[in-house]
Parts: sequence; C-alpha cells; structure tokens
Amino acid sequence: MVTVTRPEARHGEDGHRLTDREIEILERLPTRLSVSQIASLLGISPNTVKNHLRHIYIKLGVNSRNEAVRMGSEKHLCPSPLTGAVGRAQ
Repeated sequence: MVTVTRPEARHGEDGHRLTDREIEILERLPTRLSVSQIASLLGISPNTVKNHLRHIYIKLGVNSRNEAVRMGSEKHLCPSPLTGAVGRAQ
C-alpha cells in the first residue's frame, strides 16, 4: 500500500483532513475488496468500515465508492484503479 506523506494531500473537498484510518480504507477501495474483507484485514467491524466510508465520501464530496477512488487518485491519496500508480493516469 501507498503511504501518503504530504499533509496537504490528505484534505478533502471541504478542507477536512482524512484520518489515518480513512486513508487506510481509501487505499483499499481500488482493490474491489468487500466491506467485510476490508474490515477483516484491518481488524475492525464492517460497520466501522461503513462509518469510515461515510466520512470519506463527505470529506471528498462524493457519493459512491467509484467516485471516492477517482477523487482519491486525483488527490494522490490512493492508487489509480487503472494504473496502480498514485495520482492521475497518464
């Protein structure tokens, strides 16, 4: 997984900072793992993952997992689903 080290890249559309756990979950969204699988990997409950996803969507100003992945990639927060690289696909 990619570790984001630039603090300015961790902010969503509304300027609110994504937490470390939200970043961990966002990084796993392009893998197409289910909520239950992400929860199992992180040692938390599926409901906790859903709660983090809700906060991620609000902070990024999106309404779906696909939009979150796209926005996360554009903001260098998670790998691109097309290239596996962080940031926009070239």
